Amino acid sequence: MDYINLVSSLEKKRYTKKDRIITAVQIPLTGIIIGFVVTLFIYLASKIISFSNYLINYNNFIFAIVLATVFIIAIFTTYTNYKYKGYIGNGISILSMDYYENNDFNPYRLLFFTIINSYLAFFFGFTLGTEAPSVTIGASVAKIGNKALNKYDRDIVMAGGSSGFAAAFIAPIAGFIHLLEVHRHRIRKAFIIKGIVMISMSYISSYILQRLIWNRELFYSMDIILIPFNLFYAVILVSILSFGIGELFSFVHGMAQRLRGGRLMLYLTPILALGFFLLKKYYPLLSGNGDMAIDLSILDKGLFLMLLIMIIRFIFMILSENANVSGGTVLPLIALGAILGEIIVSIISKNDPSILKYENTFKAIGMFCCLGCAANIPITSYVLAIETLHTYQILLSLGIALIFIVFLKKMINLPFAYKKYYRIELDDRSIV
Repeated sequence: MDYINLVSSLEKKRYTKKDRIITAVQIPLTGIIIGFVVTLFIYLASKIISFSNYLINYNNFIFAIVLATVFIIAIFTTYTNYKYKGYIGNGISILSMDYYENNDFNPYRLLFFTIINSYLAFFFGFTLGTEAPSVTIGASVAKIGNKALNKYDRDIVMAGGSSGFAAAFIAPIAGFIHLLEVHRHRIRKAFIIKGIVMISMSYISSYILQRLIWNRELFYSMDIILIPFNLFYAVILVSILSFGIGELFSFVHGMAQRLRGGRLMLYLTPILALGFFLLKKYYPLLSGNGDMAIDLSILDKGLFLMLLIMIIRFIFMILSENANVSGGTVLPLIALGAILGEIIVSIISKNDPSILKYENTFKAIGMFCCLGCAANIPITSYVLAIETLHTYQILLSLGIALIFIVFLKKMINLPFAYKKYYRIELDDRSIV
């Protein structure tokens, strides 16, 4: 009973013995459920993407039929989302207002719309990923548990979001750091204990399920080599440009928020769905979550083409995030960073060909620097890189790059995108 007493004794509210037992059981059970739900969500998303690719490449007649069907479904979807406002995008804004403004949300509706809209976005080929919706799914599942027990424990909902993050990446330490970094103004003993238990159980259940049904890989095949000190100027260059991309994304994304859920997107979303579906067939590098872009090499594509792909994917990511669908920008941001790393290697290799040996390392630095800056989670990005890449060769170089980004953020002090458009002070909070 030590665990039960520890959890309950750290709460401000006085618990009865029954409440203590219920809380002690609820926390790990919620974590287990989140791990299973998020893993199934990502697994089915991969199957939906594969099915979409299969239909595209079957034959031209089937493709034409599917294309027409996509347009019809997109019209119906965008109209439905226009009618039920507030449930498009990755859902993070809804969670943020619930966390910090006490604006309650309907977890059943948010869970339903997040999953369905995300699946449709993945089928159509929008430049969105599954990782940010996993945070929303985790928080929604946690809040449903609260409602079922006729209670409201905000710590559990917050820990649920980070449990979804951990399950999506199979990265429990990064999930826990995500919890502390995003909600650092709320840190206390009970909050930490709940987070550790929920995230651990979420990781265990997601790990077991993935090994049973699906041997998923993220970035494990990247060959990371320790960067010598004479190339650290290139690391700083990647850091500076990642900062520029991250802040530009934050600014443009914030400005584009006024389009979300409006009449323009009501008409534009079906056209975007058609366009992305056509891109999936004829130039898939410009559509989807960015996994193909991560695998790009400067040796396969020229410098100009890589730069063009990065610019176009950036624009498409902004349009996708504000369309009447759901999905996240975590993997698309990582893809932008990967392309940026390749571009830096290409430019420097003109004078110093030895940098080509460290191509994948610079790509990885760009990946996690862009994520850390744009999503405002530098520490989480650092730990996530180590957990997903399974190497310590990047510890020093990535650490320096992210520290430099934090320094630039403090020195330049640009306004964070969500501060203006969500009416809450989020200068030091994350959008993921």
